[in-house]
Amino acid sequence: AVLYKVERGFLDRNVNFLFNGPNVFARQMGLAAILAGFVYQGPRRYLLVFLFTAAVVWTQSKGPLIALILIGAWSIWQGSGWRGRALLIAMATLAATMIALGIAFLANSPLLGRMFLAVSVFDSGLTAQNFGSIGSRVLMIRETLTMIATQPYGVGIGGWAASSGIAWADYPHNIFLELWSEAGVVLGSIALLAFACFVSSRTMVLVAACWFLLICQQVSGGLRRLHDDHRPLDPRLHPGLSPALRRLVHGRLLRPPRRPHHRR
Repeated sequence: AVLYKVERGFLDRNVNFLFNGPNVFARQMGLAAILAGFVYQGPRRYLLVFLFTAAVVWTQSKGPLIALILIGAWSIWQGSGWRGRALLIAMATLAATMIALGIAFLANSPLLGRMFLAVSVFDSGLTAQNFGSIGSRVLMIRETLTMIATQPYGVGIGGWAASSGIAWADYPHNIFLELWSEAGVVLGSIALLAFACFVSSRTMVLVAACWFLLICQQVSGGLRRLHDDHRPLDPRLHPGLSPALRRLVHGRLLRPPRRPHHRR
């Protein structure tokens, strides 16, 4: 993907990241960062997490980056003692302070400028500058909520585009709103129970991965793209993650470790 983008436009989001667009590639890299954090130990873990997180930043996709930050903070909080949690709070405070002090520079950065479009909403409101990323989603949310209020039994699977009146969008970029508007409040809520089965698992890596994807689905991606967006990573394309994927396939990562049996 790096070689492909270097030749065709390294920071151009309109150029695919080899096989996928920026949002799908960001989700794959975010999942890779989560798996690397759980599977590996020592310097290898930190190196892989850093590289995959940098790849998410590279895509300039705000949703997957926010989801990865939230899941990363949650994972560290759950797996650390009071010292680790205190360090996490200190690092988060330092990062927030540095961002606040350098917001003017970051907003004009060719790589990070798109990430800080949301901040402009608090300064100048919804404008043409941030409509494509923020304003368009606000419009879709409003139209979808109106649709749910007027047709609580749903407009039919795939009927959101025709019923919303928004010509440039095929789905509301929010899986909850899409299910409730198309399948109805009752059936849509039943369908969402599938996510509850995963996020309530006792296996931390599965919970982290599913919460990451669920948060991503709140700002982008529809039901018809759910399967394509979340295809498993091909170990041949990501040799650094091959051991992690093999463990997932064989169930070693998802099953609790066996306790050693000691003979008396």
